[in-house]
Amino acid sequence: MKLNIDCIRDTLLELEKLPVDCHTVYTFQKSIERHGIENVEYTLAKLQEADYIKADIRLHEAGRYDFYGIYCISFAGHEFLESVKQPSIWEKLKQATTTGSTAGVSMLKEIAVELGKEMLRKKFGLT
Repeated sequence: MKLNIDCIRDTLLELEKLPVDCHTVYTFQKSIERHGIENVEYTLAKLQEADYIKADIRLHEAGRYDFYGIYCISFAGHEFLESVKQPSIWEKLKQATTTGSTAGVSMLKEIAVELGKEMLRKKFGLT
């Protein structure tokens, strides 16, 4: 299954608004409506693998994920989300990845940080 970067961002944005608690996959209704339950499940599992969220998700022997709880965003997840939260930066990143470039999530974060720095330099007239 392909990892959907829009689903990553949407899911993290949705989780950020929730209190630290034991959430289920079905808590992510906006993301499910936009991307489908299978994409949200896969995204949550991959976010856990990347240590971007704190969750208890296990791959079942039948190839499905078992979700015992989705708790909160980790520090690394917050860092990533902050780097892609601004819509203008997100749109530039999406353009870069849809024009033939294949960028992993960590590379997206690095590019987003650089775009953010560039925008701040322009805003404050720094070189």
